[in-house]
Amino acid sequence: MWPVVPHGATAVEVPKLGLGVTSVRILQINKRPGDHVVAGEPLVELSTDKADVELASAIAGVVTEVYVKKHDDVPVSFPILTIRRQP
Repeated sequence: MWPVVPHGATAVEVPKLGLGVTSVRILQINKRPGDHVVAGEPLVELSTDKADVELASAIAGVVTEVYVKKHDDVPVSFPILTIRRQP
């Protein structure tokens, strides 16, 4: 089931990682709800059939939800987690 992102939170989604890549496997999740995040900090490690990729945060804030688990296979554009910006 596709999660609903709460109002005011920013979703970190599975990025498009190449032509023909439709899903990724979650190798590692580095943050939990309540954890603080700085821009550029690695959030999760993803794997495709061609490469492993670290996904970094584009924003600073606090993780509000994590929608995946280690070893999950998830489609491109699926929300991995949400971050609420810090003022």
